[in-house]
Amino acid sequence: MDSQITLRALSKFYKQGDEKIIAVDNVTLDVRAGDFIVITGRSGAGKTTLLSLIGRLAEPSAGTLAIDGVDLQSLDDAALSALRARKLGFVFQFASLIPTLNVFDNIRLPGLFADKLVDESRVTDLARMVGLGDKLNNRPAQLSGGQRRRVAIARALVNRPAILLADEPTGDLDVDTEKEMLDLLQSLNTQGMTIILVTHNPNLIAYCNRAFRMERGRLIENAPVIASVLSAVEGCEAIPNRHTEIASSRKPLLAMTFENL
Repeated sequence: MDSQITLRALSKFYKQGDEKIIAVDNVTLDVRAGDFIVITGRSGAGKTTLLSLIGRLAEPSAGTLAIDGVDLQSLDDAALSALRARKLGFVFQFASLIPTLNVFDNIRLPGLFADKLVDESRVTDLARMVGLGDKLNNRPAQLSGGQRRRVAIARALVNRPAILLADEPTGDLDVDTEKEMLDLLQSLNTQGMTIILVTHNPNLIAYCNRAFRMERGRLIENAPVIASVLSAVEGCEAIPNRHTEIASSRKPLLAMTFENL
């Protein structure tokens, strides 16, 4: 199967005085349409920087990145912005809502960048889907941290992106709401959306079909470790994809395993 997203020797480094700080180090990855990828790692490992490179919110220092065969470095700013608005949805580590806009207008905002009018019913449906149907007129200051996070998730979905890039999308959520949001992402993935999610929380790998971890800017695939752990526990050979009840039951085991890696 052809890659939807192709990374080849992608790197990002910074200069700090005479020192070269490597944030992302020579990452090569093929992401297939419909993948649900979870990338874990400690703070400072390079997860957010890698996600920013994939979304072309940051410029790579070396290497190449293509989406649907289009080399993003060949695009001018206007074409790049159009591609992002059309194909990508972003959930940032911090909700980054516009404080002067209410929930309704924050959700529909990406439509403006895609030069299309978002149907009002689409916005209200998304708000209800994330449990905020009664908060459409509220401004961000009137919402809890978890509610702002849910607005950010709805906003990322409003243009029906083919690819969702999510940075700690459940970071401010309570346990029940976290499960609801992960079930939602899992449902969207089942419908064909490609998801790349980065997180500190190793429990979230139970929801994906491909798991990686970042260590000092390097991307390392975890899938063989997951398969061997689950095989030992349940006699299975691989993770059954997209089954929420199974995923929930495996979380403690997976968390314990990856905390010890």
